[in-house]
Amino acid sequence: MKSSTLSRAVERGIAAARENLFPALFLQGILAILIATYFLWPKSAVILYELSQWKARGGIYFSFAATGFAGGILSEICKVLFAQRGRWTCANVEDGVFNFLLLGFAGSVVHVFYDYQAFWFGDRLAWSVVLRKTLVDMGLFTPFWATPYQSIFWLWKNKGYSWTGVSRELRTVYFSEHYLPVLMMQWVFWIPVVMMTYSLPLALQFPFFLAAVAIWGLLLATLTKSGVKKKEVLSQKHWNNQDLRGMECQVKDQK
Repeated sequence: MKSSTLSRAVERGIAAARENLFPALFLQGILAILIATYFLWPKSAVILYELSQWKARGGIYFSFAATGFAGGILSEICKVLFAQRGRWTCANVEDGVFNFLLLGFAGSVVHVFYDYQAFWFGDRLAWSVVLRKTLVDMGLFTPFWATPYQSIFWLWKNKGYSWTGVSRELRTVYFSEHYLPVLMMQWVFWIPVVMMTYSLPLALQFPFFLAAVAIWGLLLATLTKSGVKKKEVLSQKHWNNQDLRGMECQVKDQK
C-alpha cells in the first residue's frame, strides 16, 4: 500500500514536469543567461546586486510582490506562450492571481525564515552552513509548513473555494492524494535549488530564487489539479459501477 502511494506520487510529479517542460526550459534558459552574464559581463553584477538591495530595503513587502509575480504572473505567461500557443483562458487568469497571492505570502514567510537561518547559522558561503540551512529548510520548514499550506489552499481552490470539500478530503485521502505528492515534488525540486541558491554569489541568489519560484508555480498548479481530477475520475467510475450493479439487479428481478 505504501509503495503504491509513493509510486502514484512520483508518477504525478513526472507527469507535471512533462506537461510544463517547455515553459520550464524557457525559464531555465533565462536563468542560464543571467548567470553567464554575471560572470562574463562585470557591469551586470552591479544591476543584479541592486536587485538584492531592493529586496533588503523593501523587506517582506518586496518579497511578497516579487515572489507573487514570479510564481503567479510570470509562470502563467510562460505557460500560455509555450504550452497553449498564446491562447489565454479564464483558468490562466484565475491560476495566476491565486498563485500570486499564495506564493507571494509564502515568499514573505520565507523572507523572515531566511533571516532567522542567517542568524542561526551565519551567511558564509561554506558547505557546512549550506547543508545545515538545507536540512532545516527541507526537513522541518517544508513538511510542517510549506507543504500543508500550499496543498490545502490549492485543494480549497480546486474544490470551488469550499472548506466543506476540503474537510472531507482531510478526513480521507488528503495525505496520499494531496500532501505526499506535493512534498515529494518539493524535495526533488527544492533541495538542489536551495543548495545552489545558498552557494551562489549574493547578487545571483534572489534572481535565481525567483526563476525557481516561477517554475514551481507551474508544477504546483498542475500537480494539485491532477489529484482532484484523478479523484473525480475514480468517483465517476465508482458511481458508474454502482449503476451497472443496480441495472444487473433489476434484470435479475425481472427474470
